[in-house]
Amino acid sequence: MKVDSLSAASVSGLLSTAWAGRPVVFEKEVDSTNLMVRRLADQGMPHGTLALAELQMAGRGRRGREWFSPEGSGIWMSLLLRPALAAEKISMLTIITAMAVYDGLAPLVSDLSIKWPNDLLIGQKKVCGILTEMVPSESSLPLVVVGIGINVNTEDFPEDLAEIATSLRAAAGKSFDRSRIIADIMQAFEARYAQLTACGDLRDMREAYEDRLVCKKRRINMISPAGVTSGTAEGIDDLGHLLVRMADGSLQSVMSGEISVRNSN
Repeated sequence: MKVDSLSAASVSGLLSTAWAGRPVVFEKEVDSTNLMVRRLADQGMPHGTLALAELQMAGRGRRGREWFSPEGSGIWMSLLLRPALAAEKISMLTIITAMAVYDGLAPLVSDLSIKWPNDLLIGQKKVCGILTEMVPSESSLPLVVVGIGINVNTEDFPEDLAEIATSLRAAAGKSFDRSRIIADIMQAFEARYAQLTACGDLRDMREAYEDRLVCKKRRINMISPAGVTSGTAEGIDDLGHLLVRMADGSLQSVMSGEISVRNSN
C-alpha cells in the first residue's frame, strides 16, 4: 500500500472554508485527537481548530471503547467547537457531522449509509465513527469536541474487527488521498453547521438525513443499561432524536443509546 503524506500543510492547502479546519494542528503521534483538542482549547485556540494525527495511541469510541487507529492508513481528527447552542442541543452536532462525512465520502464509494447516531457504514460494516464530547468551560459558550475516525486505506483489521469494520480502500479497491477527503469533509461540515445555526435545529436536514439512514422503516433493537427493546425506526425529530414505533403503536423518542439492525425480528 502506498502511504500518502499527511500534514497540516497538505490539508490547509486544499481548504476553501471560512473557519472549519482553520487552523489545522498536526501531530505525528498523540494519545487521542479529542484529548489533543482539549489541550489546544486550554491554549486559547479558536472555534474551528482541527486536530489531526497520523497515529493515536489511545483512540476512543463510544462508551470508552478502544478505536483501532493504525498509522498511515486512516483519518483521525477532532474539531474544536464553541457553538452558540443550548446544552440540550449539543447532540445535534453529531448528526450534522455524520451528514458532513457522508457528503465527503459518498462520491468515493457506493452502499454508504448512516447508522444513528454516530456511525457510517459501507454495506453492513463500519467505516467511520464519531465521538462528540462536551467539555466544562469557563467561557459563556460551551466547548465541544467532535472526534472523527475514518478507515481510509486500511487493508487489514484485527480478527475481532474484521467482520464488522471496513475501509474505503476495501470497498473501492483503490487508495485515496486523505488530505483531500479531510478538506471535503470540512467544507461540508461548515455548510451543514450553517444550516443548523440558521434555524436552531435539524428541520432543514431531516429528510436528507433520513434518506441516508440505514435503519429507517426497519426493525431495530435498542440497547441500554435497562435491557433490549425492539421497534421500527421511523426517522428522526428536529433535535436528532430517533423516532421508534413500538409494538403497542406508540412513538418513542430516543435521545441516545445503541441500536442494532441485525437479528431484530
